[in-house]
Amino acid sequence: MGGKGKAPDPVTSFLGALCGCLLLSLQITARARQVTIANATVSAQKANERGFVKTIEVDLTVYSNAPEEKLRHSRRACGKGLLRAGIIEDSIEYRLNLAIQPAA
Repeated sequence: MGGKGKAPDPVTSFLGALCGCLLLSLQITARARQVTIANATVSAQKANERGFVKTIEVDLTVYSNAPEEKLRHSRRACGKGLLRAGIIEDSIEYRLNLAIQPAA
């Protein structure tokens, strides 16, 4: 869409921004809780139904040697920090999945 059809569509652009916001929020909450994170990756997928987004599923992988409970707590806190309630309609299901990998 846009230009010569080489730019992402609006929903893909939104998902990219959502992922960036999630990573930033994770970094802030981990630092505040003194949780060391070596790296993190995130991806988001959407499920459409007749042209409407019905589900957004986000996969967050955190590379850290911190205790799992601290990482899960940071994930919950950063999920709340997204303020997604104000930008994603209630009719859209949102799932944030966490995978934890040991840091190299």
